[in-house]
Amino acid sequence: MSIDEQRGLVFLPTSSPSPDFYGGLRPGANRHADSVVALRIKDGSLAWAFQIVKHDVWDYDVPAQPTLARIDVDGARRDVVIQATKQGLVFVLDRDTGSPVFPIEERAVPQGGVPGEMLSATQTFPADLPALVPSQLRPIDAFGSTPFDRNACRERIAALRSDGPYTPPSTQGTVLFPLLRRGFATRKLRAAGATRARMRAAPLGWGWVSHRSRLNPSPSLPPVR
Repeated sequence: MSIDEQRGLVFLPTSSPSPDFYGGLRPGANRHADSVVALRIKDGSLAWAFQIVKHDVWDYDVPAQPTLARIDVDGARRDVVIQATKQGLVFVLDRDTGSPVFPIEERAVPQGGVPGEMLSATQTFPADLPALVPSQLRPIDAFGSTPFDRNACRERIAALRSDGPYTPPSTQGTVLFPLLRRGFATRKLRAAGATRARMRAAPLGWGWVSHRSRLNPSPSLPPVR
């Protein structure tokens, strides 16, 4: 967590709702999950909240405490909250209200989840700040020490669903990329400078590594005793 004693606010990153990869039993955006939440220190009441991922089925919880900084925006000094994500996205929020300092937009994301799933049709992205890590893994990106290894990896990726950011888990198998431990998983932004408009960032260096997420219909699994 991060604390602004002068304002009497504490800023918390929140986790993803459970279970991670299927949300059919928790319809809606799952408000305040995957969010930056500001609470009043005096009584714990909610000052504001900004949700980054709606109806999370990727384990894209907000991974580390936000950075509190003072930056120049259009010639005026502003106190902000800067939050980095596992997806390598960076959101800059007003410290008093939680409203975006730089433009954000809702973008359509892949649909077609498993039966019973209720995916969000859109997800929130910074409009002007590019992602700091790659957002899609394609067969052509596969690496191998020999042509055989490389081609085998390409075939494996090609057999999975990979439609870009927020591709939902599937029974076919989905490439979950960026990896859950990439981006800024467990790391906060180290510093932000007002006058030079620079930010120091150290995303985890997992290279082009991904997870495969595959859901199994319950009749195909043995009963649990």
